[in-house]
Amino acid sequence: MKGSRTITLQVAEYLARVNAITGDSNPRIASLIEKAMAFVGAGIIDEVKMLKGKGHDNAAKLSNSAYVADYLYVNAMSKRVLSSEETEAAAYLKDMILQEKNALSLYNKARMAVVLARSGDKEQADEFVESLVQYSVKPSSVSGRYFETPRAEITWCDYRIPTQVAAIEAIESVRPDNKSLADEMRMWLLLQKRSQMWSTPINSVNAIYAFFLNAPQPSASVSPAVISVDGSRVADSDRKVATGYVRVKEQVSSANTLTVD
Repeated sequence: MKGSRTITLQVAEYLARVNAITGDSNPRIASLIEKAMAFVGAGIIDEVKMLKGKGHDNAAKLSNSAYVADYLYVNAMSKRVLSSEETEAAAYLKDMILQEKNALSLYNKARMAVVLARSGDKEQADEFVESLVQYSVKPSSVSGRYFETPRAEITWCDYRIPTQVAAIEAIESVRPDNKSLADEMRMWLLLQKRSQMWSTPINSVNAIYAFFLNAPQPSASVSPAVISVDGSRVADSDRKVATGYVRVKEQVSSANTLTVD
């Protein structure tokens, strides 16, 4: 069966985010991202070749494609080294998007803000973030900040969660000192868990990523919790370094006291 570049790109995005959250450039993850993006990049090169032959109208339509913005975003997040041909294609798409910046969806504006920030263009990235802020609304102190505009695309399964998460990431990337702005948007995201629900695993992954962004990493100097059952320590050698998460199954005939120190 022929592979899907759209699904491959989405998987590569989540893998790139794992490295971003943990601050760890895992070689295995990097290898998977490179293989995935090489496959996606081959398709991008072919798309650009066709675009150059079809004229500006077709290019303008593609400039507001989430697929193109996601491709540039994953490249920026993973810091992968592109071939000369793919570098040229990626630069062409980036320039094309920036030329149509006033027509972009808010999702794509947020994506491009991250791309620009990671490439060192902080000034233009801040312009994109300012546009996101201007489109956002905050009806009350308990509602959080969110988007109520057709520019923030809405679907039956995703609601506006992808745009909200992308905006939070853009703000954290470009204005890291403005914690209140990002937290207001997180508040709305959390409220959706109660009202709209994070209705798919993908929405849950996106939302959780937004809450982990720029969260303090566990300090190596802090001793992990010691878990004991009736005075006997539970083995926890498989503890995840990045999150401190540990899951252990213990077979016991009887147990009276669980202690966490």
